[in-house]
Formats: sequence, C-alpha cells, structure tokens
Amino acid sequence: MATIGLLASWAAALFGGWTLVAGLTATAPGHPVRRSADRALVAGAVAALIASGALLALLLSGDVTITYVARSMTTNLPFAYRVAALWNLPAGAVLPTAALVAIAGRVVTYRSHSSLGTAAIGAILMALCAASLAATPFSTLPWVPTDGLGLSPELQHPLSLAGRVVLSLVVAVAAAHVAQSADHLASDRRRDVGALEPVLVVTIALLSVAMWTAARGSYATGVSASPEPLLSWRGAMTPALLALVLAWRARSDGSTASFTASLGALGLISAVLLGATPRAAAGWEQSAFTVASLSAAVIGALLAAWQERAMAQRLLSVLGALLLACAGATMLWSTAHDGAGLAPAAQWLLIVGGATLVGASLDADRRDGRRLHMLALSAAVAGAGLAAALGPHESSAIGWSALAGASAALAVGRVAGTSSLRARLTGTCASLAVALAAAAAAGQGWARESSATVAGGATATADSPIGAAFVLAHQGISRFEDGNAHVEAVALEPTRDGRTLPLLSTDRREYVDSRDELLARALTRPATLASRFVELRVRVDDIAADERVQLRLAVIPLAAVWGLAVACLVLAAISQLVPVARARPATAPVHPGIA
Repeated sequence: MATIGLLASWAAALFGGWTLVAGLTATAPGHPVRRSADRALVAGAVAALIASGALLALLLSGDVTITYVARSMTTNLPFAYRVAALWNLPAGAVLPTAALVAIAGRVVTYRSHSSLGTAAIGAILMALCAASLAATPFSTLPWVPTDGLGLSPELQHPLSLAGRVVLSLVVAVAAAHVAQSADHLASDRRRDVGALEPVLVVTIALLSVAMWTAARGSYATGVSASPEPLLSWRGAMTPALLALVLAWRARSDGSTASFTASLGALGLISAVLLGATPRAAAGWEQSAFTVASLSAAVIGALLAAWQERAMAQRLLSVLGALLLACAGATMLWSTAHDGAGLAPAAQWLLIVGGATLVGASLDADRRDGRRLHMLALSAAVAGAGLAAALGPHESSAIGWSALAGASAALAVGRVAGTSSLRARLTGTCASLAVALAAAAAAGQGWARESSATVAGGATATADSPIGAAFVLAHQGISRFEDGNAHVEAVALEPTRDGRTLPLLSTDRREYVDSRDELLARALTRPATLASRFVELRVRVDDIAADERVQLRLAVIPLAAVWGLAVACLVLAAISQLVPVARARPATAPVHPGIA
C-alpha cells in the first residue's frame, strides 16, 4: 500500500506539472494541448485521491513501520482518531487538499476561454504534491518501532478536526478564485466583478469557520488559552483572513490587483496547511513564504485602491490596506518571537484598519451621503461610550465597541441601499459579521478573571460584569480512562440567582501509548457554560491528594457572539451562491395577418 501511495503522489505531481506546461502553451479552448491539460488535471485529481486513500489505509491498519504512521498515531487509538490522523501532519493533509484543488479548478475552468487558470491550478497541484513528497510520508523506517509517537491532542476533538477539513476546502476554493482571476487577467476583463465575487465571499466564510472551529477545538483540548479566533493567534491563520479581506477589496479591479491579492491570500492559507508558519524563537528566514504571501495580498489591495475614482475613498482604502497589513505583520512577529506584549498594538491596528475600511465603504455607497455618515459616527461614539461606562479592563474594548457600532450602522446602510437584493443581503451580512466579531472582541476586555482553591463540598464564586455571580460547588473527583488518555475530572455544580445550572466537568489528561507510557505533558481541558449574555470558563490548575482543586475562573461577556458572526458570513456566502434570475428580453406581440 505504501508503494501505491508513493507512485500515486508522484503521478499527481507530474500530472500537475504537465497541466502547468500545457496550460501555458495552449492558445484556445479547442487546442489539442488545452484538451491535454484538462485531461491531465482530472488525472491529477484521481492520483491525489488514490494517494490519500493509500495513506488512510495505512493509518487504519496501524502499520507503524511507515514514517507518517509512526509520527501520527499509536496502536491504541480508536478508529475515528486514526481517520483524523490524516490531517495530523502537513505531508498527509496536503494530499486530500490537492485532490480538492484539482476538482475545484476543473469545475471553474471548464468553460473558460483562457488556459492561464488551468495552468495556475496545475502549479498549485504540483506544489502541494511536491511538499508531501519532500516529507517522504510513505518511506519505511530502518527499524521496527514498538509504537508510534501519537496523535496531536488538538486533533482529538471533533471541532479541531472539522477546522482542518474546512481549511483544506478553503485552499481548494481559494485556488479556484486564483484560477478565475488568472482567466480575467488573460482576457483583460478588468471590471467583470460578478464572476469573482461569489468564490471570494465563500472563501472568506469558510476560512472564518475554520478559524472559529480550530480555536474552539484547541481551547477544548487545553492546547490554547483562549477560544476566540482573533485572540488565540496560531501561526498565520488570522493574517490569512486579513489577506482575504484585502483580496475582497481588490475585487473591483478584475485583473492584476485581484490576481495578486488572491495569490497572496492563497499563499497564507497554504502556509497554515503546510505548517510553514513562524514559531517561537524562529527567524524571519523560516517564514519567508508567509511574509511574501502577505506582501502580495497587500500589493494587490493597494493596486485596486489606487484605481478608485473618488479621492477620499482612494485614500481611505489605501490607509485601511496598510493598517491591516501592519496588523498581520505584527501578529506574525509576535508568533515568531513569542512577543505577547505586541498583542495590544496588533488589536489597535485591526480596530483602526477596520474602521478605515468601514469609512471607505460608506463613501462608496453614499446615496443618502451625509445622513449615513452621521449615523455611523453616532453609532461608533455610542459604542465607545457604552464600553467606557462598563469600565473595561482593557482599553482596546473601547475601540472594538466603536468599530462594532460603525459596522452595525454600515449594515443598516446596506439594507437601505439601491443595489440588487443579493448585493444588499451580502453587504448587510458581511457588515453585521464585522460588527458582531468586534462586539465579541470587546467583551474579552470586560472579562472578570479570578482563581480559587476549593475543597470537597466547598464552593467558589466567579464574579460577572453583567448580572449575578456564579457559585460553583465542588462535587468530587473521578478518575477513568478515555481512549488513549488517563483522566482526572472535577465535577462542579454551578448556580446563579438561586437557579441550578447544568453540571460542569473540567479535567486533566495524560496521553499514553499502548505501553502506558506518557506521550507528552498533561493537558487541562476547560469547561464552558453559556448563560444569556456571558460565558463561564473554568480550568483546573492542580489537584491535591486531599481532593482540593485549584481553579481558574473567567466570566466573558458576549463570547457566544463569535458563532453568530461566523453564521452571518456563511449567510453572505450562501446569498452569493443563489443564482440571479435574468430578465427575459421583451418581444413584440405577433398579430395574425401581420407579416
């Protein structure tokens, strides 16, 4: 099976290379070389699927003599975890992604007049398969290990696996947008926005879903300290979303700017998938691909911004692109150098950059002009005033609240716009998503955090910035086995305003192999409880021999709004996928006797 997977990987890479060469050589859709490129793209998709199936079969059989299997699982893993191991390392994750890229590219370029898009898909397919081959996932170890190194604890949660799978879909859809942009570039259709808009909106929505699910899954497994996608930065995920926003701003110019920005966004998303993201204590030379991709997205956005007609809109678009680029660069720097102190600066760059783009959008949609501007300004001031009145612990909460108010006003302006119903729905949902995400980020600044040591039968109190406090009663400790982990779970009964809420369980997990040896340090899985406008988070730090537990408590307002923001982006994507009914041309009535 390893030989089949290796040959299929080489075949997919070679088919991708021939698609690139033939796509650049072909001159017309009916050209024999163009037909050969199309057939090679289909063959590359089939070969990538065979390679993915071969690697999955090796994982299910538990053959730890194969390099990828030995690095991704242990023999005591259940069936579902073995399937998840396909996305454990970049060498495996890129294989199904390459198949999805080839399929999406073939669908998009099926009726295109230019072959440049086909060539772009071939290059992406070849690069992904080459990245897998370079890691030699199907090679055989020179010895027979007693067991594998184990599956990442992060993937032992459904949300984390869903985030990885959706990220593969994002790469495929983003590659399809690059192919569309390449065709527009070759055909010189500079202002044909209609074909570019749906794929780009779907890409942004899918990446937002991937960010949210990955952040929640990492938090639920104890790998991440925060479940919010913008506050628990992991590698280049958030800069990738910013790059897609910049590509969205570049869509108004359907050629060079859109192609450049889309290529940069695809590079950042691929950097997350390939693991080519900055790490702590790593230099910039190890993240040159990520930095170059962010730079390409910024250049595309700046090229498109400079083509705007109104000078005010042009300046605001350029300033917004630069601010978002600085925010992405700051995040990458903080990840590469473990600079937690740069987090406030990155947040403020995001806030000001988002507000600038809101201002540019208001100027672009000015039918009621002054009234809409005054509404946005009033909403921003009201949001900032409300945040200041609530007394946030972080000053950035005031900025996030102001951005939430301005984005909400923009959503209202979209509803009252003069464009088509689909355009109004898309703009309203996208603006509302920004408003909700900003409100959720502001809620993080109002958080109340505390710690407590609780004996068996005693209680601890978690203060809430909104409403009554939570009272947690220690109900006891249980120890059991869960899959490949030894678990110590603390049961807590929360009450609020005299009402008993659902039981919470937070635990510590030690992951072991089939010989019962530890694979890594113990992880603490937190417990969360959503109650109206706040979310209670409980994490156990230590469990003493006399069953005393040391808890970390946090009450976060508006934390559940993250999910609503993602839902709004998904609605925007769905609205773009709905076909628009075209009006039939009017025909003159035919009367009998009239020739």
